[in-house]
Amino acid sequence: MNIRNEYRVVWIAPTAPPAAAGGGHWFEYAIANDVVSITGRRAGTHAEVEQHARECVARLNERNLVHRWRVDPALRDPLPARRTGN
Repeated sequence: MNIRNEYRVVWIAPTAPPAAAGGGHWFEYAIANDVVSITGRRAGTHAEVEQHARECVARLNERNLVHRWRVDPALRDPLPARRTGN
C-alpha cells in the first residue's frame, strides 16, 4: 500500500506493568505517520505486542486509504461504460 502519511510502528520497548495488572511482561509501543503519533501499552511477549502494533497500523492505513478514496475522486477506478441497447 502506498499512501501519504502511512502509519508505521516506530518503536517497541519493555515497560513497567500498570499497578492494577499485578505483573507480567509489558511493552509500550509507538505508531506514527507524518502528522500523528500514538502510543500504547500491551501485555505479552515482544512478538505478540509487535503483531498487535502491526495489526493496528494495518487498520489505520486501511481506514486512511478508504477515507482518501471517498474524498479524492482521482483515486477511484473509473466506472465501466454502461451498455445500452440490445
